[in-house]
Amino acid sequence: MTELQHGVLKGYYVGYKVTDTPESFVYKTLEIGEEFKEECHVTSLRRNTKYSVVVQAFNSKGAGPPSDEVTVETLENDPPLTPPLTVMDKTTSSIHLAWDSNYDKRNPVSGYVLHHKHESDSWEESHIAGDQSSYLIPNLKCGSKYQFFLTAYNSAGKGEPSEILVTKTEGGAPLAPDKQSMLSTNMTAATMNLVSWHDGGCPITSFLVRYRQQQDIEWIILNDGPLPADNRKVDLVGLSPGSWYQIHISATNLAGTTDAEYTFSTLNTLDAATPKTVVNKVTAPFYLDMTIILPVAVSAIVILIVLIVVCFVVRKKHSSEHYGKILFYPSKF
Repeated sequence: MTELQHGVLKGYYVGYKVTDTPESFVYKTLEIGEEFKEECHVTSLRRNTKYSVVVQAFNSKGAGPPSDEVTVETLENDPPLTPPLTVMDKTTSSIHLAWDSNYDKRNPVSGYVLHHKHESDSWEESHIAGDQSSYLIPNLKCGSKYQFFLTAYNSAGKGEPSEILVTKTEGGAPLAPDKQSMLSTNMTAATMNLVSWHDGGCPITSFLVRYRQQQDIEWIILNDGPLPADNRKVDLVGLSPGSWYQIHISATNLAGTTDAEYTFSTLNTLDAATPKTVVNKVTAPFYLDMTIILPVAVSAIVILIVLIVVCFVVRKKHSSEHYGKILFYPSKF
């Protein structure tokens, strides 16, 4: 508080009235505190009107004499009210904003200033004519968050800015594929099919590949740094046969980074030496089917042998009987 000759100053009375009228002064009281500013904001005044203003200091004993009158004139218009922003449309690289151009029906609008910024950049301004009610902001980063606010102005000055609107362009971080689409292995190598990653709507800019044997603690970074996104297939060589490994892949685009981890094993020597054979079954005619031909052939051979034996026995028996008849036939002599 200010120490004066007649005590500690506690505040001010600010009086105002329309000039050259019999109206009494209307007073506002300003008390001096820790964050006191020696200024007064008077509202609800008439447009394009002259006002007389006086100031009186006061303390615990009362008010001092008023100051000399000061005459000020209000403007014909007030600064316009600024309408709130809404999102009309957006793509991976642009955002289209809209607002109500007739939001303030009492004060004209000469134009707007649209402020926007990426979350990691500084504010940029776009100047827009007062009769416009929308604006397209191009050349934005894919899948990224932006802040916007609007300020309307006229000859009386700038209105209060709108509330900050936070939104993002279309697109998201990369999406990891499943292991079957991502990895193929042999005894000593693994091939990573990086093209199987989905970009989430924003082109992938780089991959970071790390790997280790499953029992190890430390990761080994492949190529000592990020791989360009145009690497469609990457080979991880020099692995031990029949061993378990882990691969950690970080895919990055403008919208963010996605991490994925895969566990796999290389083939052992036995698996590699025993190729799997796929038999294609083709239906053959029944007369070429060995399950039918073999029994029929065997049966035919057996029957043929039996017939031969029977014929031989019958013929031998017939020959013996004929010889006996000749040998013992009685002689007529």
